[in-house]
Amino acid sequence: MRSGTADGTIGLTRSPNNDGFIKISVKDQGIGMTKEQIDKLGSPFYSLKESGTGLGMMVSFQIIRNLQRKVRINSEKDVGTEFSIYLPMI
Repeated sequence: MRSGTADGTIGLTRSPNNDGFIKISVKDQGIGMTKEQIDKLGSPFYSLKESGTGLGMMVSFQIIRNLQRKVRINSEKDVGTEFSIYLPMI
């Protein structure tokens, strides 16, 4: 599924993985992030938004970790970012 935004396109895909997980990916065509920025994601009070607190990302990462699941982030500056969440197949 793709959804158009004023700043680009957001893609949402799901696919089975060979290790018994389903991969859910959200990909945008935004400004992207550097490796240093990605490494700081999930830290309390770290946000790339002017009015952001960083707490939403921190809580989301903690929920995923508590469920013993994985998140992978791929990003390229000025190209976009992809968040992939791996959930077990039922």
